[in-house]
Amino acid sequence: MKSWQILESGNLEQFKLQDIQQDKLSKGKVRVRVRAIGVNPADLMQAMGTHQNPPPIPFSPGFEISGEVSESHSEIYKEGDRVMASMDFGAYQEYVDVSENLLEIIPETVSFTQASAIPIAYGTAYISMLHRGNLKSGESLMIFGATGGVGSRTVEIGAAKGAHVIAIYSKAEEMDYLKSLGADEYINYKTEEIIARAKEITAGKGVDVIADLVGGDMFQKALESVAWEGRILPIGAASGEIPQLTSLDMLVRNASLVGTDFAAYIVNKPKIVRKAFQKLFKWHAKGRLNFPEPNNILPFEDARSVFQKMSERSLKGKTVLTL
Repeated sequence: MKSWQILESGNLEQFKLQDIQQDKLSKGKVRVRVRAIGVNPADLMQAMGTHQNPPPIPFSPGFEISGEVSESHSEIYKEGDRVMASMDFGAYQEYVDVSENLLEIIPETVSFTQASAIPIAYGTAYISMLHRGNLKSGESLMIFGATGGVGSRTVEIGAAKGAHVIAIYSKAEEMDYLKSLGADEYINYKTEEIIARAKEITAGKGVDVIADLVGGDMFQKALESVAWEGRILPIGAASGEIPQLTSLDMLVRNASLVGTDFAAYIVNKPKIVRKAFQKLFKWHAKGRLNFPEPNNILPFEDARSVFQKMSERSLKGKTVLTL
């Protein structure tokens, strides 16, 4: 089968399309004929050797796919089933072998390209907010980096759960987009004072749950905005700056700092991941979530040029490769 392989860490010239032999399918595994691959910044991190859990070289990078079951050693899935899957690596291939616990049937109303963009962004948002953050209906939720890939999905998850969603943004044209996702309040970090506005919106209480996808100076603003017994979830650091704090910062606020590494759930708690996907599809069926089509749909053969664009920060929006 065709497989994009990392042959040398840190060198995109050694990210090559290879012919490799398929292994024998083991018990409890399902072989999926890949139809679409979701592209994520973490894929590039794997290629460059900067990801926190680097696979042994050579390997195929990537975390999310959709396709059809071509062979099954599972009692849950049968040949021909339309499925999506998450994994810790191995997505950029014609076929992938996946544990039955990391697969979910795709509803007929969801395309392969839509489905391949669900696992990482929606999975991260769901597990961060509901499993780790214990977000409840009626609570306030503030999101730094609300217009990004995971940030926008966090807005949707919060709205679907019934939270009062406060979105941090920077451009006037972003407000309509955030409103369409379900945001209730908006704070422009360039023209407004975040801490004061957060206190105003929450009648002086502070925000119950804060999702920080930016890091840097924004984390301090999150810290000053959190409610008593509130929760701050550092999900990313798009600014490139990792925040520093002391235990006293949380102690004096009676607040919690809650980390989430979605990729670790794929490896260690796959059943939780599958339950998250099932809930997401139930919400979709009820009209509470609308899975968007990716911004860029490109052929499988373009993988290396896509990685090059990611490294140059010239790739905009969600990208999916199709086979």
